[in-house]
Amino acid sequence: LKNSNSKIVAFEPHLISFKKLSKLKKKYPDRIKVFNFGLSNQNKILNLYYDKENSLWANFNPEVNEIDYLKNNKMKQKCKVRKLDEIFSKNKNLFKGKINLLKIDTEGYEYEVLSGALKFLQNKKPKYILIEYNWHHLFKEVSIYKISKLLSNYEVFKVLPHSSGLLKINPIRPENNFYNYSNYVFKRKRK
Repeated sequence: LKNSNSKIVAFEPHLISFKKLSKLKKKYPDRIKVFNFGLSNQNKILNLYYDKENSLWANFNPEVNEIDYLKNNKMKQKCKVRKLDEIFSKNKNLFKGKINLLKIDTEGYEYEVLSGALKFLQNKKPKYILIEYNWHHLFKEVSIYKISKLLSNYEVFKVLPHSSGLLKINPIRPENNFYNYSNYVFKRKRK
């Protein structure tokens, strides 16, 4: 927000993080909209698991406590989640103009978010979709290949470390489906 004139629509289910985003809204009232719920493929209530000392890894997946650095995710809070498709259909004015970037960092819940946004994606055609992909997806049995099938109008690029750029990958190749910590950019194909 500080270095651009971008407009942001943010969804944050965790109350502590939502309060931080709300401070930004006060600073940029015309450029950011913040909602205190998460996104999913269904409208429902879920438990959000988190570490009291570090809410960065809050997630909806209790099985990720098997990951050694997440063993402290013992706190939980009930959170509402909604489908982006439904939000979009009822609030089209919220998403005016082109969408350049859809960023999804949901600690293993990316597939559910995308599954609940298929009409939105078809209508708004974001140029880029950025996701985080890691060990969490192993427990959900979600691969880059599975996500690429959902986003068939997009090419897949791995974000290289140390600001080295993007590497186009073939999502069918097994070596591109390791559950390592990476960010991936899905770039809309030109038509």
